[in-house]
Amino acid sequence: MDEKRGWLSVDIAFALVLIAVSVYVIAESLATSLPMVASEQATYLDMPGLSPIVCAVLLIVMALGMIVGAYRKGGRLGWFATADLGRALTGREAQTVYKVFALVGIYVFVLWTHLPFWLSTSLFLVAFMAAFGVFSWRSLIVACVTAGTLGYVFLELFNVALPSRFVFGA
Repeated sequence: MDEKRGWLSVDIAFALVLIAVSVYVIAESLATSLPMVASEQATYLDMPGLSPIVCAVLLIVMALGMIVGAYRKGGRLGWFATADLGRALTGREAQTVYKVFALVGIYVFVLWTHLPFWLSTSLFLVAFMAAFGVFSWRSLIVACVTAGTLGYVFLELFNVALPSRFVFGA
C-alpha cells in the first residue's frame, strides 16, 4: 500500500480519536452544567458548557466527514497491521508531524507555564521558523510583532484574557 493510503488510514484513526475526545468533552460539559441548570443558576443558553458542547458536536461532524473522505480514497484501519506502518512512521511527513507536535507541546506545557504570553509566543514562533529552516533576523521581528499584536488585540481591544502561568496554577 502506498504512503498516501497510509496517511488516509491515519486520518481515519485520528478522526476516531477526535470523536472520542469530543464525546468526553460533551459528557464533562453536561456533568458540570446540568447541576447549575437544575439549581437555576444558569439556563441552557448561558450554561458554561454550551460552547464546548457546540464545538464538540461540530468537531464530531467534521471528523465523520474526514472518515468518509479518507475511506472513499482508500484509507482503511487494517493498514495498521501492515509493514507499511513502519515506513509511514519514519517518512518525511511523519517527521514534520513530530516536529509540530513537539513544538506545540513545549509551547503549551513549558513556555506558557513559565513565561508571559508575549515572550512565550515570540519564542514559539522563532523556534517554529527555525525548525522548518526559515529563521532569519526578519523572522525574529515577525515573531515579536505578531506576539505583540496578538497581545494588544486580545487584551486591549477584545478584553480577552490570554493564557498565562496563572491558568495552570503555577
